[in-house]
Amino acid sequence: MYAISPHLKRVVNGTILKGVNIEIDRRVYRWNLAPLMVDNQVKAVIGQGQEITSLIEAEQQSQRAKEAAEASARAKSEFLAKMSHEIRTPLNGILGITQILNDRAEDKAQKDLLGSLYQSGEHLLTVLNDILDLSKIEQGKMTIEYGEFYLQDIIRTVENIYTPLCESKSILLNIDAPIAADTMVRSDQSRLTQILFNLMSNAIKFTHAGQVGLTVTLAQREVEKTDGNENSSDQSTLRQYTLRLVVSDTGIGMNQQALESLFDPFVQADSSVTRTYGGSGLGLSIVKSLLELLEGGIDVTSEPDKGSRFVVEVPLTLVDNKPAKAPENVPFDPVSLGIKRVLLVEDNKINAMVAQAFCHKYHIEVEWVKDGEQALARLQQVQYDLVLMDNHMPNLGGVEATQAIRQTLGLSVPIYACTADAYGSVHEAFYQAGADYIIVKPIKEASFIEALRHLKLCHLKHGAHADS
Repeated sequence: MYAISPHLKRVVNGTILKGVNIEIDRRVYRWNLAPLMVDNQVKAVIGQGQEITSLIEAEQQSQRAKEAAEASARAKSEFLAKMSHEIRTPLNGILGITQILNDRAEDKAQKDLLGSLYQSGEHLLTVLNDILDLSKIEQGKMTIEYGEFYLQDIIRTVENIYTPLCESKSILLNIDAPIAADTMVRSDQSRLTQILFNLMSNAIKFTHAGQVGLTVTLAQREVEKTDGNENSSDQSTLRQYTLRLVVSDTGIGMNQQALESLFDPFVQADSSVTRTYGGSGLGLSIVKSLLELLEGGIDVTSEPDKGSRFVVEVPLTLVDNKPAKAPENVPFDPVSLGIKRVLLVEDNKINAMVAQAFCHKYHIEVEWVKDGEQALARLQQVQYDLVLMDNHMPNLGGVEATQAIRQTLGLSVPIYACTADAYGSVHEAFYQAGADYIIVKPIKEASFIEALRHLKLCHLKHGAHADS
């Protein structure tokens, strides 16, 4: 009874104790103790005790399981981040060199082989991105970034990418999208594109004859309001609409049993689908998760040997008072952007060769150094129009070097991070250090050109160059 004695003394002095856990003979009891008052004096102590040993043990086991699960999730996240970097680094060399060789090849047969090699690398990159997206969804780290864009941009991208794919399989691609060219909406453009790409890729993959169709419509909802979000255009009136995307095909279709588990991760219709068509079985699971984040939904109907029909509905807002649409298909001219000399900071020889080849193609002079310390030394001697900064390097890494360029050297030269790290935490660290743009490896020529176009905004931001 020694364990309970201190608590009894407190109760004798008039204190009421509730839920006091006391271990007696290796058993845990939970006590409620109160004084019995007579004529303002404590005459006795009333106590109620309940053995809770098994409950305490269960709570401890639950806590240990929770800690183990959290540790496992952290380990998984760290492993995926590391593996993503390790896979993207050689993949950057494969895709980059393939693009370089394709530019130089004159023989059609060689170009076809290089095209097949590039598509294989693209497929590997898609699987890698799907796994990373699933991991972010499981950890609740997948985010939606709203912005304003022209809806036709997504439709045009789908048409440009999937028309040649359908032609190569001798199937028709029918796109019905009566959307005005100046229709600007507010949503997450990259996630909507990702959803549409997943559905279109599946439709074409599983269709061998007939056609694949895409129908895009907008239907106005009754609610109207003005969006006060600070990220939207200051004077843009936003009207509430529902975007409806219908992707249909005349492919192999699915039975009812397959439809019931269609959106589960790593699930294919049956094992023969995996053997015949490949794929990770993650695409539709990610589509459903993205639509939940966008507050949308998806419905599917299908019959074996008759094809499938996916209907996606996503709420978005239509933007009025939009800025004038920029001219399309403006030729890329690095001279007009003031890009003459670039400092490339990269420790990997193959990655450096790819970046140099892209720059040389557009007559941009490149100087290559292998770590952050060498970059700081060169920046004190030479003026550059742009710094392309890798992340993981010996001596001084990319984030630290970027911070030193901004704070120690006090330079405003635009800095573009070129990193194989696909996780947002690395990107955020670069932006916090002072980077202006993130290029995720493997670098594709189209994304490289897009990054260089962005350089004009950096010139205006830093005032480092005159806008030519």
